[in-house]
Amino acid sequence: MGFNRERLLEFLHDLDGMLPSPIEVILIGGSALNYLDLKDDTKDVDFFYSGMEIDDLYAITQELSKKYNSRIDFWTTEEMVLLKDGRINTQKLPTDYISMCFEAEEPLERIKLKILNPIDVVLTKVDRLSERDMDDITKLVNHYHIPRETLEERFKLYLAGYDGNKTKREVNFKEMISTIFGN
Repeated sequence: MGFNRERLLEFLHDLDGMLPSPIEVILIGGSALNYLDLKDDTKDVDFFYSGMEIDDLYAITQELSKKYNSRIDFWTTEEMVLLKDGRINTQKLPTDYISMCFEAEEPLERIKLKILNPIDVVLTKVDRLSERDMDDITKLVNHYHIPRETLEERFKLYLAGYDGNKTKREVNFKEMISTIFGN
């Protein structure tokens, strides 16, 4: 079962109520689009966080995963670890990504909620670039009027922080640019 915006907000409030102390949460991927009302539903909840030990947060999210019968994926704000083809890839986002996040106005007691900047959401979706990812990317680029040049410049920073197959990532990026902006 997936998450619509209402269910995502319910999840965030449940998480907030289970936390022993304040943390920062940055919604990413489909969760960010869902929160921004650009996507009707998302399969899982994805976020970056800081301010808590990973094992403690894992225990809470496992309980919530059972309640919501859905996957909950989270990473520290330092890097995104991707499991792919039997190997772990890491994606270090550009150092300024947190300062570029949108501040959410959701009334939460322990969670300082942010939304990953749409430019960064687009670029975190380049690696997989499924049909669903392309739909999300297109919505973001059109809604926020993201220029091609902005994506091209920022992509260089993403490529520098990636330890996986950079050639495939470059091919995906060029395909994404071509599909959205033409040649």
